[in-house]
Amino acid sequence: MKNKPIDNLTPTGKKLVFLFFLVAALVIAWFTACRLPVKPKPDGPLDMKRIDALVAKASAKHGVPPQLIKAIIWQESRYKPYVRGKAGEIGLMQIRPETAVVEWQRGNRLSFTPTESQLFDPETNIDIGTWYLAWTAKHWKGYKSQLMLQIAEYNAGYSNAKKWKPAKPDTEMNLSDITFKSTRSYVENVMMKMKEF
Repeated sequence: MKNKPIDNLTPTGKKLVFLFFLVAALVIAWFTACRLPVKPKPDGPLDMKRIDALVAKASAKHGVPPQLIKAIIWQESRYKPYVRGKAGEIGLMQIRPETAVVEWQRGNRLSFTPTESQLFDPETNIDIGTWYLAWTAKHWKGYKSQLMLQIAEYNAGYSNAKKWKPAKPDTEMNLSDITFKSTRSYVENVMMKMKEF
């Protein structure tokens, strides 16, 4: 019977080979775990004091009224941090990796992409969602109906909101100008909910 190459190693050499394969297996397992889809945690009781603090922090950082942030969270997820939308939206503010996260990365000149697990984290989710809300507001600066257009864009995207904007910035926009029934309802609900916060 032929000797295997490992049989010719000293006991120390065998230990080193074993350690090498153990470390390689752990590295592979770690990379695999990072790439696997995250199974969201079940929705349980939410620490509203923590959420209020995160909203206040994001509001101050990005210049977005806390009432708007809270109303968007309510409309998007009903304050359930581990909700996933039908189109891939994630978390409290239902941010989309291919839109809000990409614009957030571009706007902040970041090269790293948050993991799905990080996007479910309330602090990260509220920070990115609020940054995105602030970014949408800039598109409608000077418009009398800036808030309505901002909310419509958050829901339906810039290209759709652009179709609904008034011909002149000083003209008041009507809810009926929004041609998507779901977005019209979304904007109305958010604006009503803002009054409650």
